[in-house]
Amino acid sequence: MGSQPSFTQPPQRASFSGFLFDMDGTIIDSTAAIVKHWHRSLIDSLIALSAPWAIVTSGTEPLVSGWLSRLSLAVPRHLVTAESVADGKPDPACYRMGLDKLNLAHRAGDVVVLEDAPAGIEAGKAAGCKVIGLVTSHTVDQVVAAGPDWVVKDLESVRVVGQHDGRVTVEISNALRL
Repeated sequence: MGSQPSFTQPPQRASFSGFLFDMDGTIIDSTAAIVKHWHRSLIDSLIALSAPWAIVTSGTEPLVSGWLSRLSLAVPRHLVTAESVADGKPDPACYRMGLDKLNLAHRAGDVVVLEDAPAGIEAGKAAGCKVIGLVTSHTVDQVVAAGPDWVVKDLESVRVVGQHDGRVTVEISNALRL
């Protein structure tokens, strides 16, 4: 990209039937002894609306369960982990499995993937989903090159603003001007 990235897009709204979250770098950041979780309110809002959501991660089930417990984060009804699929990201099988678990395989384009890793962004797109790329663990250039539909710094830029006819509307603020 060459110059400093400009996270200045005006807020945009988009509606989705389901949400697939990566874990590390998206819901939490466990790098370099920094453990934080981003915008618990996004997942809490989805739960309050009974919106379909799942975690789709390259992490193992014991690791994911441990982090969710340690940080007192909501445990999803549906979880796809490294043990669930033969091939990891960028193979789209994990996100296709997430779509199946949400009973939304026939509506992949109505589902959004929230992902930080280029391989995961590519997997989400290959599964037919919309993707919000987060610049939490990779450079802006790496995230942009993977081809997400939106690029934001982290989940603080994504919030639920409504629900209608089984679809949840989110507002995406401070997205990167592509």
